[in-house]
Amino acid sequence: MSGQIPLAIVGIAPVMSHITAGKLVPLATTQSNRVAWAKDVPAVQETPGLTNFEAVHWMGVFLPAKTPQDVIERLQQHIAAVLREPERRSRLVGLGIDPVGSTPAEFKAFLVADRERFLRMFQASGLKPE
Repeated sequence: MSGQIPLAIVGIAPVMSHITAGKLVPLATTQSNRVAWAKDVPAVQETPGLTNFEAVHWMGVFLPAKTPQDVIERLQQHIAAVLREPERRSRLVGLGIDPVGSTPAEFKAFLVADRERFLRMFQASGLKPE
């Protein structure tokens, strides 16, 4: 044995089928709390020394900056409605996705906060973002 352990930190969707097939074991989520698809899997923040760690894998819908506001609002309303449909929501949760359906303003605030959080982590680690 070489003393090496295969390990990956990845978004859940690409590996969910391997987890359900018993080929991979989830050790922790990088969100600040446990997730609906695996309530028995701890969040990394539950580990002593990592209480401030969070690295959320997210997806978003982006449009060109000059898109008319009424088009943005209409599209957001349709997306939010789809994400509220029980069957679609259940399918996404089954893939390990936590559907949010935030407004453009909420998503922008999330992006700003996420960027700031990662900048603080880089500064604390001494790493330089490239």
